[in-house]
Amino acid sequence: MSYNFTQLASVDSTNSYVKLHLDKLSNRDVVVADTQTEGRGRLKRKWVSSSAKNLYFSIALKDIGDIREVQNITQVGALALVVTLKNYGVIAKIKWPNDVLVSSKKISGILSETVIKGSDLEALVLGVGINLNMDKAFLDLIDQPATSLGVEIEKEIDKQAFLNDFLDIFFAYYDKFLESGFASLRDEWKSHTNLSGKNIIIRNNGNNIKVRVLDINNDGTLKVISKDNIVSTVCCGDIEII
Repeated sequence: MSYNFTQLASVDSTNSYVKLHLDKLSNRDVVVADTQTEGRGRLKRKWVSSSAKNLYFSIALKDIGDIREVQNITQVGALALVVTLKNYGVIAKIKWPNDVLVSSKKISGILSETVIKGSDLEALVLGVGINLNMDKAFLDLIDQPATSLGVEIEKEIDKQAFLNDFLDIFFAYYDKFLESGFASLRDEWKSHTNLSGKNIIIRNNGNNIKVRVLDINNDGTLKVISKDNIVSTVCCGDIEII
């Protein structure tokens, strides 16, 4: 498939650019930057974006309609990335809800932001940062365990080829998601995690809660049970397997 790309040398963030220029972008247009000065991820975390060796891009999704499952788009993105990496010979896992890890090291950050006009959802912007060719010396400076595809397979990755591969896979899943919801992807998504039966800590708004994961629900949330045998649903937060 062919895609419409806007290529930038540097930008504060590709998500911000898409939101600012949304009226000039068509549905499914992709904005790519060599570097970002204010890259960000979930929970307002900074995403290191100073290396032009990596891949930073955002997709303008204007055909999201009135679908209520917008929170699942990042999970669709995570699934697409895991499958793309597998095609490059790398086995990755999804850390709920959308972090992608290789050997417990982060390789990607995914962030979605909505654009509301009046009471209508005008678009959803999906931003993705992937450590593609960052070398180990630079990775070691990041404040959490991180890796890159180039380090994992010991070869230089063609950025455009990788991006095209990802977009082909993502839009195949995205179209299925628009038609049938996240439930249609749940089993495959779940196969790329190792959460079921695991004890975890959920960190949310300064609270740390210990629970055991029972399952991934059809809407992408976690079904958990407490030490008091109370079953509940977790829809947001940061988790750690213990």
